[in-house]
Parts: sequence; C-alpha cells; structure tokens
Amino acid sequence: MDKERFGLNQGRPRPPYQPQDIHCPGCGAGLTVKDEQARMVVCEYCGKHLDVSLEEKTVLGQGPERKWEFPLKIGDSFRYKGARYEIIARQAFIEDNDYTEVTREYLLYNPRRGTLYLSEYGGSYDLAWDTHVMPTTSPFNLSRGSTLETHDGRKWVALESGEYELAFVDGSLPWVAKVGDRSRYVDFADKGGANERFDVQWTANEVEYSSGISLTLEQVRQATSKPELGQGVVRRRSEDVVKTRRWYMILLLFCVAVLAFNGIMALYCMFSGRQVLEQTFTPAQLTEEVLSEPFPVSSDGNVIMVEATAISMTNAWMALDLALVKDAETVVHVFDEDIQYYQGSEGGESWSEGSREVTSYIEVPAAGNYRVLLHAVSAPGETPSATNAQHGVRIRVTDGVRLPHFYVVLTILTIIVFFISLVLYGNWRKQEE
Repeated sequence: MDKERFGLNQGRPRPPYQPQDIHCPGCGAGLTVKDEQARMVVCEYCGKHLDVSLEEKTVLGQGPERKWEFPLKIGDSFRYKGARYEIIARQAFIEDNDYTEVTREYLLYNPRRGTLYLSEYGGSYDLAWDTHVMPTTSPFNLSRGSTLETHDGRKWVALESGEYELAFVDGSLPWVAKVGDRSRYVDFADKGGANERFDVQWTANEVEYSSGISLTLEQVRQATSKPELGQGVVRRRSEDVVKTRRWYMILLLFCVAVLAFNGIMALYCMFSGRQVLEQTFTPAQLTEEVLSEPFPVSSDGNVIMVEATAISMTNAWMALDLALVKDAETVVHVFDEDIQYYQGSEGGESWSEGSREVTSYIEVPAAGNYRVLLHAVSAPGETPSATNAQHGVRIRVTDGVRLPHFYVVLTILTIIVFFISLVLYGNWRKQEE
C-alpha cells in the first residue's frame, strides 16, 4: 500500500465548521451561527438574547433599548499575523453606572485559530487571547503599581483594577452573558516596558487569564482596512503606569544612594584629621581655670575639633567655658558649652536625656602652637546655680578635620525628599487611573 499516496499516519486538518442557520423564537428572523462554540446569540432584528447551547432555542431576555455606538460592526474583518478574523460579537462595559466611561470589546473569530478579544477604551486598543499561564499569587489584592509574577517567570505591574458591568451585547458568544453581569478585573503591563499585557477577570465563580498586546490606532486601521477609524474621536491620554512607577523607584533609590553617600562622608569627616591633644582635668582645676598642654595647628585656616566629655556625670549639669589661646598669651576664640545628662527608670523602662559629650569646630586663622583655657561649674539635679565644679572633664583636640555640616544638611534634605516621595508614591498607588 502506498502510504504517501493515501497520507496514512500523517493526519489531516479537520474540516472547517459550516455555519448553522437558526430562527429567532421571538420574531422568527433567520440568524447564522458562525462559531460552533457559540452558546448565546443576540437577534439583530428584535434584540432578544438566545441560548443556542441546546437543541431547542430559548429566549434569555431582551437587550437594552439604549443604542450604543461601535466604530466596528458585526462581520467586519480583522487581520492578525496573516489570518483573517471576523467580528462575531460586541460588548460594552461600564463602571459605576457611568455611561461616558465605556469599554468596548469585540470577539474576533477564525475557524482555524480560535478567538481573540479586541478592546477599546478612550480610543486606545488592546488585543488579547486566552492563556493558561497563572500568577503565583492572588492578583485581586494588588493596587496600582504593585508587581505580580506568573509561573513562566514573567513580572508584571498592575495598571488598574475595578469592577465593570455588562451594559450591551450583540452577536454570538461562546458563553451565556446577560446585561447586568458584573466582573472584577485587574490589568497588568510587562514590568520591563515591553508592549505586552496580562489580564485577569473574575466573573461569578470563574477566573479567566489572558495575554495580549497594546495596538496603536494605525495598527488597528490597517488590521480592519478602515483608514477613517478614530477620526473625530478625542483620545483620552492614558498614564504610562510602568514608566511612572519606574520614575518613583529611581527617585527613591537615588535618595537611598545619597543617604548612603552622606553617611560615608560623615564618617570620613568624623575620623579625618590628627589628634593633637587629649587631657583630663580635675574638678578643682576647672573651678580655678586651667590651661591645657600646648598642641600644634599645622596649617593656616585649619579646622580643629574640640571634644569635651564630663567624667562620671549623672543626673547633673555643667556650664563649661573655653577659650583657644595662642602661645599662652593671645585669646583667639571664646566659646561655651552646656552639658547635662539625666537618667532613670519609670514603669519598668529605663530612660535617659541629654549627653555627657559636646563637640565644637573652630577655624584657626594661622598655624602655630595653641592651648585651651577651661573653667567650669557643675551641680546635681535641678540645682539652679553653682560656684564650683563637681565633675572632671576630658578634652580631645583634633587638627585638620573636615566639617560635616554640608553632609548633615544634605542628609536632612534627602530624608525629607525621600518621605515626601514615599507618601506621593503611596497616594499614587491608591488612586484610580
């Protein structure tokens, strides 16, 4: 037997479905069912919705009296990837009973390639098809800007979510749909910015997933051979959610990077320079005034850091007067510091207030040898005044330090910008499109 001649074991395409003619039980008009999967047909003459899934055709209900405008008609062609699809059904969805905000959807049918869904909102078009790829988590708890991962490893950004109502349907559908049916939906876009979509729809107890792409108006005109499509229609400007989210992420990451840089620079400033003096003074010395050991300042205009630490001071305060003296004779700079530190416990929790340490930065006009002149008084608790010092002080002087003030101010400003951006991003995610 010649297997090649008879094509044995090679398979063959199934015969094309032959459209079926039926009669509307409402008005008797003849109708044609082009999709063999059709379960519902809307009579184009009387508008009755017919259930054609059974041998005996039954009337589901009457369509709405409101006339809806569709730029595309039943029977129009749509070409995609070299194949001709035909519009066999149209649907109109609204949200919050707002008839000005309508999404139009067309069911595209090809006997060999199945069905596609062409949707239009505000002059923008999307093309979608059913998919069996499922998300790894529930998509219905996500707000705009949230990310979702599907089991194929793709990542998506939530564009919008909501609940819409079927307000109009005509043609034939492979499912039974009634005006007033409500569905929850979440639309996603590719996180990487590719022109791809992933949509989830929940109707009654059924969840459906679809993949798709966005189409330009010119692409739809070419696919439908209607160059006049969309003329005179004011297109709504739709926000690019993926791009907006990306800019928020860049701004937040930039703030984090600046904060990290400021932290590194602040640490650099803290540990820059060379320690030239460390000396401890007793309470008796501080009461009488005392000069420190001499220390060098290496260059004109250097900044020195003077750190003063009150030794073993707890629940007390100190008024410390200091002066920078050159060659033990010339007073270059006078400054004072208030030191106070309190601690205790309340309700089983410990607390503290103030600090035993203070730091001052002084720009020294000329290089040379310098001393620090000190005088202090201190007292415990809430004592209003004191005449002598009851605590000692340790002094450290570091020459050639870099001032951290610029980085401190920049850090404060960056933190403000970061939290403002975080609040704006949170509010943006809660907003509807």
